[in-house]
Amino acid sequence: ANLIQLIRGITLDIKGLKPQKWWTYLPTTSPVWFRDTDANALNAIREQEELVIIVPCQENGELDYVKQDPFLSSFALREDGNQLHRNILSPVRAKGLEYKRVLLYKFGAEALKRGRHLVDRVQNPHVTDMPVDERLEFEYFMNQLYVGVSRARVRLFVVDTDEAIEKFWSGPFSDARKRVDLVTKYKNDE
Repeated sequence: ANLIQLIRGITLDIKGLKPQKWWTYLPTTSPVWFRDTDANALNAIREQEELVIIVPCQENGELDYVKQDPFLSSFALREDGNQLHRNILSPVRAKGLEYKRVLLYKFGAEALKRGRHLVDRVQNPHVTDMPVDERLEFEYFMNQLYVGVSRARVRLFVVDTDEAIEKFWSGPFSDARKRVDLVTKYKNDE
C-alpha cells in the first residue's frame, strides 16, 4: 500500500506523504503472485470460500465482471447465474473493511486494457503534465488498487495474466532496488 502511495505521490506531485504505520502486530508476509494459468492455484482459490476476492470494476459491477470472467464464473455464481455466492467485491464495496486473506484479481490486466500510459506511469513514476482525462484515470485506478491492496490484514494474493505480471507487476512491485530509488526520488523532489 505504501508503494502505491509513493507512485501516486511522485506521478501526481503530491508532497508530504508519510508511510502508513502498521496497525497490526500480527505476522504478515509479502504478497504472493499467481498466474491465471496456474491450475493448482486456481483450484486452491475455488476451494477457499473464506477468501475475499477484489476485482477491478465499478461499484455494483461485480456480477457483470464475474459473468464475463471464465474462471470466476465457474465457481462464484449461484445456479441461476444472477447472483454471487462468494465474497467478490469491487474496491468501492471493500473500502473501509478489512479481511484476513484477500485476493486481488487481474488489476494488472485491467491496467493494460485501459492503456499503456497507465502501466508506464506505474513502472516509471515521474512528474509530467498529463491530459486531464489521463490524470483522472490514473488517480482513479491507483485509488482502486490502493483500496484493494490495503484490505488484507494477514495475507494478500495477486492473480493476473502472464502479460500483466511481466509488464505491470514487475519493476517497483518486485524489485527492491527500484523501490529504494523511488523513495530517494520522492525525498529529493520535496
